[in-house]
Amino acid sequence: MMNHKCTHQMDFTKPCLHFDIHKPTLGRHYDIQDSERNIKAYTAEISVFSVGKPDLTLIQGSSRNSSSMVAAAHFKKIGRTIRIGLENTDHAPEQVRWEEMKAGSAMKICHVWALTLTDGSRRTFAWKKTSNYHADGARGGIFGTSYKLVDMTGGGGNVAVCTTSGTFTEHAKLQINQDLGPDFRVLVIMTFISLFEVLRRARAATRSASGSS
Repeated sequence: MMNHKCTHQMDFTKPCLHFDIHKPTLGRHYDIQDSERNIKAYTAEISVFSVGKPDLTLIQGSSRNSSSMVAAAHFKKIGRTIRIGLENTDHAPEQVRWEEMKAGSAMKICHVWALTLTDGSRRTFAWKKTSNYHADGARGGIFGTSYKLVDMTGGGGNVAVCTTSGTFTEHAKLQINQDLGPDFRVLVIMTFISLFEVLRRARAATRSASGSS
């Protein structure tokens, strides 16, 4: 299959990466499909009873085997922080590298995280809502939303964009414009899904409170 060139790509000599993200309505997981190769790249498992467990676990491929874990996320209520561990947090806890994504101030709505790349440089990124960009082949529509991932350290370029179908329980398209390595790829996917899982839980809690009042 021929790779597509990115519409909003920083390096136009390389094809970007495309992923389809789907959460079944009654499912407790997110499926992340590699759009170019038409294979399931990752599965993000949702923990319902998460005391002492990650709220989200990212597993490589279609296997539900925990040995294929590549990342795990813990949602902290205090400070609106999401803590994400790279590597297998169950089988190799001593090798886990932890990063945090923090919500911005009310005046500047964004979610900021950082990563040390393979060349040793430390880069900071931020997910921000946008009405100017959409993932290739997607449109936000009336109820849909697009988020761009801005490189705060490397000049402010858009290194990724994701467009949801509205409720996110149906479908979202993620486009990575600049692939900065496997850890970056995993964190882009994990930070975005973590962000939406937090929002999904908040909406569910609001509906539950409204129904019981």
